[in-house]
Amino acid sequence: MWFTRSRAQTMPSTQGTAIEKSRAHSHDSGIAVMGSVSSSNIDFASCMDHVTEFQLLSDLYNETTQKAAVFEVEKQSMQQALASLKQDYVLLAYHSIGSTLYDYRNLSRIEELLLEACKANPALPTIESVAPGLCHIDQFGFKHVFMEKVPAMQYVCRQLNYHYVNETFLKNENSCRKVLDNVANGKILMRTLKELARAGIPADYRAIFWSFVVRMSTNELRDKQGLHYFLDLKRMVTKAEVSRTFHEQIAKDLPRTLPTNCHFSHGDSEGIDKLYVVLQSFCLHCPEIGYCQGMNFIAAISLLFLRSEESFWFLVTITSGLLPVNYFTGGLQGVLITQQIIQELIKQKLPAMYNHFKSLDLDIAGITIRWLVGLFYDVVPFEVMLHIWDCFLVDGQKALIRFSLALLKAHEKQLLAISEYSQLMDALKVLPAAYCDIQTLVKIAYKDLKPFPKRRDISIKQSYYLKLFQKAEAKTRKRTQSLVCFDASLGRERSCLRQSYEAVLGNKGER
Repeated sequence: MWFTRSRAQTMPSTQGTAIEKSRAHSHDSGIAVMGSVSSSNIDFASCMDHVTEFQLLSDLYNETTQKAAVFEVEKQSMQQALASLKQDYVLLAYHSIGSTLYDYRNLSRIEELLLEACKANPALPTIESVAPGLCHIDQFGFKHVFMEKVPAMQYVCRQLNYHYVNETFLKNENSCRKVLDNVANGKILMRTLKELARAGIPADYRAIFWSFVVRMSTNELRDKQGLHYFLDLKRMVTKAEVSRTFHEQIAKDLPRTLPTNCHFSHGDSEGIDKLYVVLQSFCLHCPEIGYCQGMNFIAAISLLFLRSEESFWFLVTITSGLLPVNYFTGGLQGVLITQQIIQELIKQKLPAMYNHFKSLDLDIAGITIRWLVGLFYDVVPFEVMLHIWDCFLVDGQKALIRFSLALLKAHEKQLLAISEYSQLMDALKVLPAAYCDIQTLVKIAYKDLKPFPKRRDISIKQSYYLKLFQKAEAKTRKRTQSLVCFDASLGRERSCLRQSYEAVLGNKGER
């Protein structure tokens, strides 16, 4: 304290002045700080107002977002309901057009729906393109010519229905793309592919899906045969003896294969050449099966979606993996066995229909053989057949049995109402050909027919019927051999009798 006072007392006047200025500045600063505190109070209050306002806006935003989400769900639900209503409407119109009760003023609504759908799918027919006498070519290359309005409008309704079905399948597009990517990486389970096929493959993904499934089934064989196996077979087609063995039958069937399709309609069509090479290459690859009628349709349809080499492997997959080895061999033994299994399941699953067929002495095998040999080609509408093939490629022969029963069950009421044999036979051909409700058919095949025999049970049945067929064939061969031996013996006896008779006549002449 002494030192401080001493220093203060001895300080120069200039320093004292500086100290006074400093004190004055400190005083002014104090006043300024007090002012800022007062200002902070004002800013804080304003900030609280902003916070309150922000909270209100935030609550309003959350409430609006929730309402928008609910509205979006309701909107999607209404859109789905509208799409379902459109599909039901065109299906009903399809079945009603041509009847005496149909109000043709409703055709304007069909035209409106068609114009709307054509914006999303330009491949759809237009009212102008199906006018009488004109030729409409669909997305697959099939030609359609109508001379009357009723069948033309029925065709339009059917195509609209497939358009709406495909829009439903497009909801599976993301999962479809994900599944196919996983297939490419070898990470997919067959069960997932089955679920995808049943749910519906979008039209634009069918070729990719078929290629992946075929490649999965044949990868091991391809690796074994080598990268250029198909090209080697293709070069051998004109040289090999086995090629000439089946040449005549194949050449005869080529003009009959998809004659209304622009890719196969002429002898010089590109599709005809490709089909010949694919069929002959298969005969070289598997001469024990060779060529069987029905294969031409299967190969030709695959060529509408796949390259020639993939189409060849498509045939290999079907004949060597999806169907029994004896399915297409001489006598179609595998087809006949499958028919027996179908008949047994009709008795089990559709007893009323089984008894009805039995009462009219109708053998359903006479109908189903065409279903099974051509894998439903020209049995159901083409688009329905494609969906059956999607399921067949992952389910195998079991899918053919499922859909055979599903087609019968879908028309059970109509078939049971027919009491004449000839009319019933006609109905079994006409009704499936007009059936275009894909989703209902799949539902019947995979849900309504539950419980369905497992693959192992079907294999056991196949083995059982195969033994029965082999026994029957052995008996037939034995009987045939006996008849041959009897004929030979009878021939010898006749020869001896003739010689004796001639000898007797000769002796009488001498006398």
